[in-house]
Amino acid sequence: MKAIVFIIALTLLFFVQCSAQPLAWRYSTVGSVTALSISSDGKYAAVGNKDGAIYLLDREKGTELWKYFVWEGINAISISSDGAYVAVGGNNRIVYLFDRELSGRSYIWRCPLGAAVLDVTISGDGKYLAAGSFDHRVYFFDAEKPTPLWSYQTGGSVRSIDISEDGNFLAAGSDDGYLYIFDKEYTGNKFISRFKAAGPIRSVSISSNGYFVAAGGSDSYIYFQDRMRDEDTYTWRHRLDSKVISVSISSDGEYIAAGDSSGRIYLFDKDYSNNNFLWSYPIGVKSALVSISGDGEFIASGSEEGIYLFDKNFEKNSFLWYLPVDSTVTDLEVSMDGSSIIAGDYKGYVYMFWPLIPGKSQQPIETTATISEGTLPVTSSIRQARSSRYIDFFPPVVAAALAILVLIHLRAKKRKKAIKAAPRQMFGYRPLDLLLKGGIPRGYSLILSSAPCDQRDDVIKGFLRAGLEEEATAVYISNTVDKVMELVENPRMHILICNPQADEIAPKMGNVEKVRSIENLTDVNIGIMKLLEGLYEESRRGEESKPMRICLDILDDVLIQHKGPTTRKWLLELIPRLKRMDGITLATVNPRMHRREDLNAVISIFDGQIDILEGTKRGRLYRKVLVSRMYEVDYSRKGLEIQ
Repeated sequence: MKAIVFIIALTLLFFVQCSAQPLAWRYSTVGSVTALSISSDGKYAAVGNKDGAIYLLDREKGTELWKYFVWEGINAISISSDGAYVAVGGNNRIVYLFDRELSGRSYIWRCPLGAAVLDVTISGDGKYLAAGSFDHRVYFFDAEKPTPLWSYQTGGSVRSIDISEDGNFLAAGSDDGYLYIFDKEYTGNKFISRFKAAGPIRSVSISSNGYFVAAGGSDSYIYFQDRMRDEDTYTWRHRLDSKVISVSISSDGEYIAAGDSSGRIYLFDKDYSNNNFLWSYPIGVKSALVSISGDGEFIASGSEEGIYLFDKNFEKNSFLWYLPVDSTVTDLEVSMDGSSIIAGDYKGYVYMFWPLIPGKSQQPIETTATISEGTLPVTSSIRQARSSRYIDFFPPVVAAALAILVLIHLRAKKRKKAIKAAPRQMFGYRPLDLLLKGGIPRGYSLILSSAPCDQRDDVIKGFLRAGLEEEATAVYISNTVDKVMELVENPRMHILICNPQADEIAPKMGNVEKVRSIENLTDVNIGIMKLLEGLYEESRRGEESKPMRICLDILDDVLIQHKGPTTRKWLLELIPRLKRMDGITLATVNPRMHRREDLNAVISIFDGQIDILEGTKRGRLYRKVLVSRMYEVDYSRKGLEIQ
């Protein structure tokens, strides 16, 4: 009976998946995808990878029209609206212009620059193109000539540029912190406008008519400029959770999408309604890429978690579809007409999402490798994804719900077995290592409930030291550094001090960061994620990465300042991010300092709970450590007396 139910459940799950993710095909470029661009109607996609290969792909067949090698990594690629022309730039310091009929022969022209080409952009009709370079210059070309019409020297590397549909206007963002707006007739005397951001500009996007510009960068702000107001500064700006990675503006400038380095995406309207974003959503823990359709209806996003599609009227957890991919998404773009999406990942795969051919059954195409499990075709178009959820899903909805319940039960049992079989990490404090019967799984969160005592400090130091001895990264987040001073000299030990007197109490070392207050929990999160995301990247570079250890020793301060409900909300956002980093988190709380309801609001969030209890025996004080609960992990319930 169970087998029959399981088969039915899988069949229904297959149906649901086939009605949720419009993947047309997947193509392998062998090397990591570093840049891509799609024509306005979605029929053609240009792709570049880190090995210097350039591809022009046909959407409907899922095959390459041509391939060309330049032997050094591609940094940027841009295709004209009709797919007739492709501009390319990379580490070999050369800008290339290709046409669609190349057929493997050669480029139309090439132009060497003074340094690596960091970004390129081409007008809709293919008549004009521009490049930004590591040599601090912006270059503007007439497509008929291999020499620039003009160039402009900025004060830093030009990492992002974007041209209006007709080629009349160009936006450029530089490491000097300026956003520049030029027109194609620039003569070297004056740009149209320029304003200064608080840090390097890393991403810019301009509307089709060139009147609206969005930009973002390392200062964590997204900037919007309405040039019709004739002001030489931004119209408004908004600070995100962390540095801005990606911005994209709709053709008419009405909507602006942005993604930051903490994995969260945002949607704004140009009027900056209520002085805030329309909505935001976390799609990962690292860089979030975004691209918006020409009419602003659809927003595609990608991260290490996969590829998402949202509509502009997004409500909580109601994205149109989600597709997990094999590795981190490195670039993606929605076609201007909203019919197609192209995306690439770190492993070199290119994913095409597009409508089914009317009246025919479209099957997914795999050109060089097998499609990943679960990546299946779905709706007749991206625009029909929303309605198909209600129309196509209605007949089997009751049966599907029942099947999902069965699957949840079976997957929970499987997950329990997997966690038990997964490699464990020793805690680092001997009594707990004995009680935990083999250690803690990766991605686990624990809370230690204890009054101040030497044993509490020993648990913290043992937990961090065990990670350091395994050559893993350890992070201590607290209002003081005293408890771990003996570990500070280790280069893998990192400390974040959350204290108004941080400058006075913290040692001046490269591995010690500071946040001056816990009054604003958003600032605390920014400080934590800014530190952790860099460490997480470094920890993954090794052949066998060790799980990062994070000790969150500021809960008492946060609870006192913000009480239970706000602290719980903060932790519900923070802890899942830490878990997705595959590390082990230990938080601490003093139960004598807080109301029972506040403690319960916090403790229930964690996978496991450890208590250090005090008592008297024959007139003497004693303490024992007790593992009160551990989700899906075997442990001893007896407790041990500790010295």
